Amino acid sequence: MSIEMDQSPPREEKKSIDAAERLKRLAKLRDERKALYGDNYIRAGFAMAFMLGKITLRTPKDYARFGLLAQEFSKLSRYCIQWREGHEDSNDDLSVYAQILNEVDAMSEDDMGRYAARMLWDDK
Repeated sequence: MSIEMDQSPPREEKKSIDAAERLKRLAKLRDERKALYGDNYIRAGFAMAFMLGKITLRTPKDYARFGLLAQEFSKLSRYCIQWREGHEDSNDDLSVYAQILNEVDAMSEDDMGRYAARMLWDDK
């Protein structure tokens, strides 16, 4: 299995925004998301509890898989909220998360450890 490290170019320097301005912008973003999705995180949490039962997360791979499932549940519930119009962005994201989950499922615990070591200690 080949795992590619992020080779994207360095991000452009952003101009500094003070904390108060950033918090104002984030409050506006939160209000926009709340208006669009409501309390979706609660709905997704109940769905996950019902569907997944009492799974036990023991290994980094378990946690990676659970994290991906959480993303998928979120995207599915957002799609359902936008049922009349559909939600193409959530469907695109869902497709990507599903394929990443397939990739993680195919990894051994040793592969996960090697990947984590490169991610944490690689000089690139």
